[in-house]
Amino acid sequence: MSTWSPSTRLASGDGGAICSMPVCLSRWSPRLIGCCGAILNTAVDHDELIHRNPCRIKGAGDELPEERPTLTIGQVYQLADLMPARLRLLILVATFAGLRYGEVTALQRRDIDLRRGSVRIRQAFSEVTGQGWVLGPPKSRAGLRVVTLPPSVETELRTHLAEYVGLSRNAFVFTGPKGAPIRRGNFNPLVDWTDCVTKIGTPPGLHFHGPTPHGEHARGGSGSQHS
Repeated sequence: MSTWSPSTRLASGDGGAICSMPVCLSRWSPRLIGCCGAILNTAVDHDELIHRNPCRIKGAGDELPEERPTLTIGQVYQLADLMPARLRLLILVATFAGLRYGEVTALQRRDIDLRRGSVRIRQAFSEVTGQGWVLGPPKSRAGLRVVTLPPSVETELRTHLAEYVGLSRNAFVFTGPKGAPIRRGNFNPLVDWTDCVTKIGTPPGLHFHGPTPHGEHARGGSGSQHS
């Protein structure tokens, strides 16, 4: 059904239609169709102004989220090369391990197993109102996992640990110039994110989590193990 004719009735009349206006629903946005359908459902169920909702097209009111931009493997490396030297591996580890920003910035030296070429996710940073950047466990038990890295990233991570990470087991792997973890809101201006993603030719609106959908493919099926 692509068109219907809504009728307006007199509030104090005999219920007859006084006007009819053809409408082409195919030209409406899903949000508008959903809103109109909800209004007419009220007219049917509660006000009893009409007997049947004419604004009914299966699936027409469903809004599909916009597909977020993703990067090719080559673009991931280009983006990493544009980062400050101490944050280059942050992009690669986040991408190939499929980590969220709060997870990759919460990695400590004790979470890196160079012998097995893996990282263990046991905690994450999150922004808490009134408390700031808070370190705690993942939101669910499924967030506790061990992820294998590609050999090339493992080799670079070994060099990164030697150059930028303290010797303590609790030393954070990725930090800012002053040696402290980088809050999410400070990351973009610190690395000039908008300029970087423009230089590699990605669509506008690429966020930090943009590279991660390629993680599963890039790991070559190595996957992750839950702890």
